[in-house]
Amino acid sequence: MRRLRTQLIVAFVVLSVVPLTAIVTFGYISSERSFRRAVQKETSALAARMDRRVTMIADSVGRDIERVGALPAEALLADFGEGAIPEKVRIQLGENAELLTIDVIPDAPLPPTPTEPPAAVVRPAPIVEPDLASEPAPVTPGVTIAPAAPVAPVARVTSTPPVAATPPVAPVAPFHALDPATRGAMELSMAESQHAIEEVAHTRAKLQLDALAALRSRIEERRAASHSRELGVMHLEARELATSIVKDGETIGKLRARLRGDEVVRRVIEGSESQEGDVVFAVDGDGNVFAASADAKKTVETERLDKAARGVSAAGANWVVASSPDADRGVAFAIARPISESLREMRTNAARNFAFGLGLIGFALIGILPLANHIARDIETVTGAAEKIARGELDAEVRVGSKNEIGTLATAFNGMARDLRANHERLIDEERSRREREIEQRLLAAQYERKSAELEEARRFQLSLLPSSPPVHPELDVASYVRTATEVGGDYWDYLLAPDGTLTLVIGDATGHGARAGTMVTVVKSLFATFSPDDSLSDFLERANQSIRRMGLERMAMALTLARFRRGTVEIAAAGMPPMLVHRGASGALEDVAIEAPPLGTLPFTYSQRSVAASPGDTFVLMTDGFPELLDPSGEPLGYTAVEAEFALAANEAPRAILDRFSARANAWTGGAPPADDLTFVAVKVR
Repeated sequence: MRRLRTQLIVAFVVLSVVPLTAIVTFGYISSERSFRRAVQKETSALAARMDRRVTMIADSVGRDIERVGALPAEALLADFGEGAIPEKVRIQLGENAELLTIDVIPDAPLPPTPTEPPAAVVRPAPIVEPDLASEPAPVTPGVTIAPAAPVAPVARVTSTPPVAATPPVAPVAPFHALDPATRGAMELSMAESQHAIEEVAHTRAKLQLDALAALRSRIEERRAASHSRELGVMHLEARELATSIVKDGETIGKLRARLRGDEVVRRVIEGSESQEGDVVFAVDGDGNVFAASADAKKTVETERLDKAARGVSAAGANWVVASSPDADRGVAFAIARPISESLREMRTNAARNFAFGLGLIGFALIGILPLANHIARDIETVTGAAEKIARGELDAEVRVGSKNEIGTLATAFNGMARDLRANHERLIDEERSRREREIEQRLLAAQYERKSAELEEARRFQLSLLPSSPPVHPELDVASYVRTATEVGGDYWDYLLAPDGTLTLVIGDATGHGARAGTMVTVVKSLFATFSPDDSLSDFLERANQSIRRMGLERMAMALTLARFRRGTVEIAAAGMPPMLVHRGASGALEDVAIEAPPLGTLPFTYSQRSVAASPGDTFVLMTDGFPELLDPSGEPLGYTAVEAEFALAANEAPRAILDRFSARANAWTGGAPPADDLTFVAVKVR
């Protein structure tokens, strides 16, 4: 029983430790997943708020630019010409001034079209050109936008230059008072002055257009150079904000501002609501990273947090990364939160719980040992009694004082032992009875085989009493059909053909089946052997009735019909047989010839006979009651009406075809099952 005790202890330990391990493991995994989901949800919300903050900054800057555009045009053009954001504009922009680069782009002036001669000669003012040789201020590595073009001050043109003072002149006479020569000289001088003024105006307009074209070209070159120096720096798709500069209802320039991507990202990151230890960073589509500090950037690159933010790879097991990628801006703001300390604490708690559970199991094991010993001892007692019964000691019993399941088992075992003894005795008696029944069955089988052989012999004998083939007659076509229901049938038919061509047919049906019916057929066969062609048919039936009644065959009877075909007539006598069916070939009429009389061997009776005509083409059918009384599977008989209808359909055919049709109808009616009664037909057609 040591083996059983060991198995109980091992089973207890396994069934305790394995569920404990599963529960602790499942609890740790569930807690870790829940913790990760909570952290992921929180960091995702923070990343989404950073993304929304970019949109809020852009909207705020847009409103500020609209307020800047409302400043006086002269102040904008004059102040920006000095290359820096003026104080008025900075006041309007507030803290957003650090996020912008602003360009003032003047529109090209239209060439003047003078309509009146000016009061003095106008000279073109010099065009102010910005200093494009200086390089832009260096950009802090990290995140920026495409650099904005340098400020292009508007060229200012004075339309009325100062005129030197002239000495006073003497009064001039009115023009109409001058002589014609003087007036002609003055008109020529005025025309020459007008021509000179027009040339000066066109020259001034051309110089201004050329200067503006050169200015725009150099601005674009400087933008391209500045952009090429900032390749490799994070790219944030800039949002261009513009407003028109209007003077006296006419647009004279455009104020265009661009967000500085590095300052925008820095402000978003510094303003994030992150916790201590979180790493807040941004990454663009090219993999460039911007973080609040160099250490944070190094952590992002070392832990491959930027790839997790872009969805290229999963974050490490000790990090939870949430990002809000924006396809329009091309930048993803992300927050990476370390969870290694939290996971370590969760593992420590799980290990502590597991150790506590093992301690409880060990404490319970101390109490299990005595119980296992007690159970093993009781089972050993039951096992010993079972071994005795197995050796044939059916009087063995178990004595166990326990009231637990083992005690119940011992009580049931003792009851089983008593039942086993009773069943053993009963089995001995049943075996004795079985052997006796087996001997009886063998005797019955031998008798059955012997009787079967006798019945088969009787069947062969009965069939030998029946004609092997129908008679051959020059004026009559005869066919017969016999099908017995058992080995020895009760139906009978025979014929007697006289030298003068008289044909006498006999058909009968003995009561019952088997050997007794075969005996009756043999008796009638013997009586018909004494029949003469010239005897009266009714007299033969009376003699046969008397002979069978004298034999005392105990309720045996024989139904019989005789039909004699001679010189165009048919004489018929019957004793308890179905009517003879007649089909007239000339008219197609269907007749039945019925004679009511009891079967032979039942009652004293005076039998009678009838005569009917037999013309060429007429068909006569004699049958026993087995065909009209044939039952289908539901127990419904075929009936004489159905027999007559079947005969009417086949009456014009040969006798053999008629009987084949009857046989097929019988099989169809019974569904292929063997008939419950013998079937016998004799058909005769007059040629």
